[in-house]
Amino acid sequence: MADVSAPDTTAIVEKTAPLRDQAEAMVVVDSDSAEAAAQMRKELAKLRKEIEGTFDAPIKAAHHAHKEMIAARDKHLGPVKAADAIVKQSLESWVEAERKREREIARREAERVRKEREEQALKEAQEREEKGEVDLDLDQASRDAEFEASLVQDQTEEELRQAKAPISGASVREVWSAHVEDKKALVEYVAANFDTVGHYLDPNMKLLNSMAKQLKDTMKIPGVRAASKASVATR
Repeated sequence: MADVSAPDTTAIVEKTAPLRDQAEAMVVVDSDSAEAAAQMRKELAKLRKEIEGTFDAPIKAAHHAHKEMIAARDKHLGPVKAADAIVKQSLESWVEAERKREREIARREAERVRKEREEQALKEAQEREEKGEVDLDLDQASRDAEFEASLVQDQTEEELRQAKAPISGASVREVWSAHVEDKKALVEYVAANFDTVGHYLDPNMKLLNSMAKQLKDTMKIPGVRAASKASVATR
C-alpha cells in the first residue's frame, strides 16, 4: 500500500493567511476597482491551482489506499452479509407467518363473539316482542356487537403475542412504510387540502432548473417562474 503523508504547506499558509482581509477590502465601486477585483480573482485562480497541485498526488494515493482497504473489507464481509441476509429472511418469513396465524385466530374469536352477541340481541328482541315490551334497537345492538368484536380481536392478538416465548438474541418490531398506489389521487388530495398537506409533495427542482436553463423566460408553467442572475467568470 502506498505511503500517504501530508505535504508541506508552509508557503501556502503564508499566501492564504491575508486573503480574507484583502477580499473584504476589495470593494467594487467603479471600473477601476472592478478591474482590480477581476485581477485579484485571476491571482486567486492561480493560487487555487497551486494548492490543488500540492494536494492532488497525496489525495490520489490516499484515495487508492482507501479503495484497497474498502475492497479488502468488503471481500471478507461479503459471506457474512450474505449468510445474515438468508437467516434474517427465514426469521422474518416465520415471524410474518406467525403473525398471520395469530390474526386469523383473533379474527375467528372476534367473529364468534359478534355472532354470539347478535344472537343474544335477537333472542332478547323476540322475548320483548312476546311480552309486549319496547322493541330492542337491533341496528344499535349490531353496532355494539361489532365494536365488542373489534376489542376482542385486538385483545386476543395482544394476548397471543404476550404468551409467545421471546426469541433469544432477537427483537421483533413492526416496520411501517407508505406505498403510493395512485399518484393522481394523491396529487388531487394535496391540491384540495394544500394549506395543511402541501408539504406532502415537493417540486422536482432538478427538472425545473434544467427546463429554466433551456427555455429561459419562455418557460410557462403555472406557479413557476424562470429567474436569472449575473455570474462573473474570470479569464
